[in-house]
Amino acid sequence: MKLFNSILIALLVTTAPVIATADEGADTFFLLDVNRECFSTEHILGSDSALKYQAPKTLNNFDMAVFKSQPLRSGYPKNRQELKKLVDDFYANGKRPKSDEYFNLMNQFTPDAIIAIVESTLKDEDALKEIAKDSYRHVTDFTKIVLVQGDKSNNYKVRLHLWWPQKDSVAKKLAVEDKHVHKWDFSSRMFAGKFENQIFTTRNASEKEKQIHDNFITQVEKLPKDEQKKVFESLNMIEMALYKKSMFHNKQYLCSLKQEEYYTLKDLMKKFNLTKDEVQIILSAYQRYITEPNVTGEYHLKKIGLEMLNPPILYNIADGTIYVERYQLAHRLISNPNDITVTMVVTAPPIKEADPYLLMREETGEDITKNAPKLSVEDLRKELTMFLEYMKAKQRKQDETKKTEKPKELVH
Repeated sequence: MKLFNSILIALLVTTAPVIATADEGADTFFLLDVNRECFSTEHILGSDSALKYQAPKTLNNFDMAVFKSQPLRSGYPKNRQELKKLVDDFYANGKRPKSDEYFNLMNQFTPDAIIAIVESTLKDEDALKEIAKDSYRHVTDFTKIVLVQGDKSNNYKVRLHLWWPQKDSVAKKLAVEDKHVHKWDFSSRMFAGKFENQIFTTRNASEKEKQIHDNFITQVEKLPKDEQKKVFESLNMIEMALYKKSMFHNKQYLCSLKQEEYYTLKDLMKKFNLTKDEVQIILSAYQRYITEPNVTGEYHLKKIGLEMLNPPILYNIADGTIYVERYQLAHRLISNPNDITVTMVVTAPPIKEADPYLLMREETGEDITKNAPKLSVEDLRKELTMFLEYMKAKQRKQDETKKTEKPKELVH
């Protein structure tokens, strides 16, 4: 408990939390070391870059909606039984709820509600055992806790996602998820922290685009493995450098790039004899991967085809925000694990015709998310206790702030 207590103390004296999140069974991430000499995106792209940023298409309110939570003093669930009944009823008609309906549901998950639910859960040993069976520590260093779930015919899940401050060696690194697609709609409410949610629409690759991509990959595969890795990571950096108003342009993020570890845009164009149009296609082209079990029961990645990603729409999701996201959208989150972040997520029953998949340039190996070990009851109890203490301390601080605030003068 000494480690947990020391982390808790750090949580109560730090500010500006930032997070990362991930999909169930289909996520990986990479880390960017920020303890290095900085340089600008002009170095990656060149001052007279051949590439131009393409403005993303707008999304309608059904596909992606962001709301600010509203005060709710009563009528919220106070234990797991009330929580389950509320969500059972929400999905009872079998239809896909509208965004405003999701808002009304998530707005009932107030700080008081989540505190009451966790308090009652910690007093119920059978509940802890049940929850631990479906909860685990994710590869992106957050704890995924399944509080309640529906039956097989209505298989929703209500999950608590907890990110704790990392040790110094890890806290200097930026976690960037691989792009991925879920098999269900979901809604989320943030109780602490913030992150950048990058939303991508996708389309099928044309024959010309496939040919350009395949020719490029053929050339890359002739290189040594470490050189291949450098090429793909350089493409990732060039792509993110093109995004406008992204957290990537923060000085801390740019300081994560070590010049000699990445090719510039001009380097790649010269090395592979590419035109600017060909580079644009290669940057947008991603392989789709699903996960399948092998004979030992471990999950491995399987390539299933090429997909083209349109420029992303960037959403900054902060404490107190509720958002709704649909299954057909690809997304990834950028985060900095320096502080606590808490989200409560409701995943809808899976869409029958949908398959979750990762979007990567070229990759092989195991799905380390699906192979993650489950939480023990004791670890679950510790995590929930830490969370409860944090939320209560946060509420006390907010109450004290309100008491010291001067009332606003009336305007006559």
